[in-house]
Amino acid sequence: MDFELRQLFNIPKLQSLADKMYMATGIPFALIDVNGELLVGSGWQPICVNFHRQNLQTEQQCLNSDRSIKSRLASKEKYVIFECPMGLIDCATPLIIEGQHLANVFTGQLLFKKPDESFFMKQAQKYGYNLERYMEALHNVPIFTKDQVIRNLEYLVDFTKQIAQMGIQNWQISLSQKKFQDLVEILPYAIWIATPQNDIEYINPAFTNLFGYTLEDISTIDKWFTLAYPDPIFRQQVRPYYDRDLQAGLPIVENPRIFQVNTKDHQKKTIAFRLVLLEDGKFFSLFEDITDRERQETEKIRAQKIESLSFLAGGIAHDFNNLLTGIMGNINLLQIDDTNPSNLDILNDLKQATERASDLTKQILTFSKGGAPIQKIQQIVPLLHNSINLITRGGEAKVIVDIEPDLPNVNVDAGQIGQVFDNILINAIQAMSSGGEISIKTELLHHDEFYEYPIPAEKYIKITISDTGEGIPEQLQQNIFQPYFSTKSKGNGLGLATAYSIIRKHNGFLTFNSFPRQGTQFLIFIPTISSELSLITSEASELSFHECKVLIMDDEHLVRKTLKKMLNKLGCTVEMAKDGEEALQKFQDHENQSSPFDVVFLDLIVPEGMGGELTVKLLKKQKPSVKVVVSSGFSQDPILANYKEYGFDGRLNKPYHIEDLQKIIQEMNSKK
Repeated sequence: MDFELRQLFNIPKLQSLADKMYMATGIPFALIDVNGELLVGSGWQPICVNFHRQNLQTEQQCLNSDRSIKSRLASKEKYVIFECPMGLIDCATPLIIEGQHLANVFTGQLLFKKPDESFFMKQAQKYGYNLERYMEALHNVPIFTKDQVIRNLEYLVDFTKQIAQMGIQNWQISLSQKKFQDLVEILPYAIWIATPQNDIEYINPAFTNLFGYTLEDISTIDKWFTLAYPDPIFRQQVRPYYDRDLQAGLPIVENPRIFQVNTKDHQKKTIAFRLVLLEDGKFFSLFEDITDRERQETEKIRAQKIESLSFLAGGIAHDFNNLLTGIMGNINLLQIDDTNPSNLDILNDLKQATERASDLTKQILTFSKGGAPIQKIQQIVPLLHNSINLITRGGEAKVIVDIEPDLPNVNVDAGQIGQVFDNILINAIQAMSSGGEISIKTELLHHDEFYEYPIPAEKYIKITISDTGEGIPEQLQQNIFQPYFSTKSKGNGLGLATAYSIIRKHNGFLTFNSFPRQGTQFLIFIPTISSELSLITSEASELSFHECKVLIMDDEHLVRKTLKKMLNKLGCTVEMAKDGEEALQKFQDHENQSSPFDVVFLDLIVPEGMGGELTVKLLKKQKPSVKVVVSSGFSQDPILANYKEYGFDGRLNKPYHIEDLQKIIQEMNSKK
């Protein structure tokens, strides 16, 4: 490693030491670098300085002496003892530090014995010196033996090397400090260095980037805690951990402390704190922002909780829909047969209550494991406008809509996505009991514009729905997507849980931001597709009669009985089977009797027998042209969403109306 002497020595202090040493010992000392620059000089003799080097003739002889000494030192002579033509002796030795020849140490001018005064008197006469003053200067020249001179040189070299070694150590410390500072300046982690007196003396740029605070803002630990933890109760809970860790003096590295911190712009960041006590008593703290990681962990845990409930929810909804099918079907039949106005009014109320119960099961099924959306390529804006018009009409809240034009198509289940918008808008209205402002905005974004969210697709439509309500209390925010969690006395706790699950099943993402007295903002990300918009329309028809032979397979007696009566009302001839085995036998028997079925209705799930998925394969194997309709109380089963891929010709979600039956019979007859 290359050094420069000025990096190793405090030159003024070394000069002062050399002067004091000369006064105490009479040993002359000079330190000259390899470039010939005099760095330190003490004890220079007046006979040389004031006489020999002041005369042009004798100065040239002095310079020749200097060159000769320098040349011999460069050839790595250990000691150079040189008698100059002017009768004085100079001694020098190289100063080599860490293998590098940095300078030369001189002692001189001096004499080895009492001088020949006649020689010097002749020089004074020859070069015109003032004899009296010249001889006085000669008498001041120190006299040492050769051994004394060598010992003096060795001492001077050792003395200089010791000071140089201290200089090297200081230089290395300074270099290490610079490297350390250069390192922490570019580290992505926020860092501070604080003193035992709780003064913060350094923060790196990443600290200011993360928290917004400057060193002036948080010059002490107390100021930091006041700003980072504005809630005094929470601050009193956090501060003792910090003080205990500091007193213990143990590094907190592998298991960092984790707390939420308020930034200068009032954001909340989840921070992992690591602490290391330095040798000089100062302490080094590292702050890692784990907000995104915590968010992802929270999302993972939330998804696992919802999945664990899905099995139970799906089973309950399936059974409940079977019951509702029986109830709804019998209500339809009574509405057709009973003409008494008072009875019809009661039946209408029963029908509405059953439909509301059906909506509840749909919400349960939405976040159940099998709740696959029945998707179609369409525009998102009409679905959003439908919800806005339905939910906000006649309310006190001011609605501001900012819809970006020409948004690309999405592949969504219109009913489910509408339910997401409905639920979030309802929450916004309920959060502003005395009116307020609801803002709805759409944007087209690329993935790299919102990389902090766990979204895999390249392009998304971002829908932001904001309100100016009181906000969601911080202690409740982690629960708002949990099923059956509600802060409302009349809520069922399924609205946001359902919305969250729907968006997940559409490969999107739903999150929120909420601050006390500042309102809540929900962010919905839905992936776009490049396909052209495809519209599918259907026309309603009057209730009519059909000469059609139908086979019903369902494990629920109530469903079979009700469905038969409804189909009979439509003019169909009906046979019933409780499972797939019985259905296959009856189908084969009627084929053998040349009395085939026109349409077969198959229940998808039969717990104690063959279900619809296997039955349709065997039916199609017997007769590929047979028309088979799948029906299930688990209305969002993936098979229903993609029924054609499983061999079915149509689908019928439970519970259903008699008009739904008529529509599916017409559709199947049209395919013959």
